[in-house]
Amino acid sequence: MRVAGIRGIRVNNYKYDAMHDVERQKFALREHATVLKRHCPGWSMAFTHMHPEFWGELTRIVEDIVSSGVPIVTDHFALLKASSMLPEEYKTDITSQPGFSDIISLLRSGALYLKISAPYRVSELAPDYEDVRPLVTALVEANPQRILWGSDWPHTPRMKVRSKEEALQETPYLEIDDRAWLRQLKTWLTEEQWDLVMIKNPQRLYRQP
Repeated sequence: MRVAGIRGIRVNNYKYDAMHDVERQKFALREHATVLKRHCPGWSMAFTHMHPEFWGELTRIVEDIVSSGVPIVTDHFALLKASSMLPEEYKTDITSQPGFSDIISLLRSGALYLKISAPYRVSELAPDYEDVRPLVTALVEANPQRILWGSDWPHTPRMKVRSKEEALQETPYLEIDDRAWLRQLKTWLTEEQWDLVMIKNPQRLYRQP
């Protein structure tokens, strides 16, 4: 698989009925990390979840797994929200939302890679997502060496735990203007930051020449 270009896995919390259960998330992360260390050294492990407030409880296990040689990636801004999707109490200070300080700490320590992906999952202000800018700035400034861009193609709807009946129904993809989003993102970053996010960081993580 490595010869074919595969460099990592994604942990599916749905499979473990762990979307709302931090202890089950810990179990899933440990199990996958054990397999990767044994059979796929150098591969990374990606996951996301619907509860940014869990990051405080996940910090120790993330640090332990990373120190054992398995890089961890979370995507979609760790599902931290821009102001348009936050409750009133957090709108004027996005840094006060649950999980924010834990994510920043993990980034600063180098224990976590984070994907800037799917702004439509954290903001209501398509297509420019102007309120995402403070979030991007805070994450990149925390550690520009640990931020990646991701497309989230083919743009599935926002995550939710679906019933068995809902899971059998066809779900249309979202129509997203990727070019507009990328153009906007580039205006928020310096040339050096853009080069890190788009080229150098993924090269390092996925061990590309």
